[in-house]
Amino acid sequence: MSKYFTQLDYFTPDYIESLRQELTKMLDNQDIGFHREHRQICLNTHKDFKEPRFQGTRDYMIGTGSLIYDWSDKYKYRKKQITLPKEYQSNQRLVENDFNILSPTFEGTVFEDLYDKLKEKHSLGRLRIMKMSPRNCLSWHKDTSPRIHIVLDSCEGNFMVIEDQVKHMPQGTVWLTDTRYRHTAFNSGLKDRIHIVGVLAIEFFYGDN
Repeated sequence: MSKYFTQLDYFTPDYIESLRQELTKMLDNQDIGFHREHRQICLNTHKDFKEPRFQGTRDYMIGTGSLIYDWSDKYKYRKKQITLPKEYQSNQRLVENDFNILSPTFEGTVFEDLYDKLKEKHSLGRLRIMKMSPRNCLSWHKDTSPRIHIVLDSCEGNFMVIEDQVKHMPQGTVWLTDTRYRHTAFNSGLKDRIHIVGVLAIEFFYGDN
């Protein structure tokens, strides 16, 4: 067994395919959309999502992006001279364990069933759909707790790297990844890589990614 990657038998390939098809349908119907910068959708939302501070933000967008770093100026971090992103002030930060209800947008869908099943097995933080475009790579970083990956779309050239281990996670599979170690992921393929990524609340500090 790998120190960093453990394949899980939580869901069948057919079930994962039903998640992929539901996502495609909701995107086609414009019920949802990926954030235009970090290309994420959050299946669960903040417990106080109806409060005025979240007014104007779709329920499934509140949990997208980083809870620590402000990557909103994406162009600045793609210049030749890279600068570190600013950290949010501590009084501005949201915390993982406040994302404890299903986003109403996904009520009555297979994503609600997925969320309920995962909550039976784990204490969950955010559960996000993450899309990585071809020829893209994440920063080299570490998280404060492990992640579960449900692979909706993958192809040759999609890899995750944790420390010195490199893993291709095939479409239709589920993995526990120990991302408390330094890691990245890259898509050197020719189509989008789409994973559902759940924060497992072994330690409920501020999320690193």
